[in-house]
Amino acid sequence: MTLNQAKELLEENNIDYIIDEYVSEKKYIEHVYMYPDTENADDCSVIVLVIPCENKVKNLELQFNEEDGEYYFVEIVFGEFCFEMFEHEEEFFVDDLMGIIFQVITDQLAVIVRNDLDKKKWLGDACFYLSENDPIYGEPGFFRELSRIQMPKNIIEQKLTSKKQYEIYTYNTYQQIIR
Repeated sequence: MTLNQAKELLEENNIDYIIDEYVSEKKYIEHVYMYPDTENADDCSVIVLVIPCENKVKNLELQFNEEDGEYYFVEIVFGEFCFEMFEHEEEFFVDDLMGIIFQVITDQLAVIVRNDLDKKKWLGDACFYLSENDPIYGEPGFFRELSRIQMPKNIIEQKLTSKKQYEIYTYNTYQQIIR
């Protein structure tokens, strides 16, 4: 999908966006991630279609890298969560992309990102489908994980574990917990 095709798709679906530009994929990755891994970043300019979120902290972003004068879709990212669209079948790509966008903007997706502040590294992330009853990646799984994160560390954890930052967000909400 080209940048112009994506713009048309968003406009047809009445989805507002703004455009950001980066001189390189490395600079874009540094913008997205707290502890970026830029080792495999392409040496090309990047244009991003940003769908601003009501949480005012983490947005939905469609990344397009320049190749031979044209910008081609690379990925869709919600805050620091990457949906890895390269695995999607080409014939279903537009439907899958719009499905993700609509799930985010209708507050059906929640993301939790975990970073180690002492070791300065990303530890993991998870996306939860709040409209589903899945015990792990549905609404029950999200609330179970949120409850676990909000529990204070016990004495052993305080002495043996490093400081972790959790970012918990949906389209409308953002919360940061450090423990």
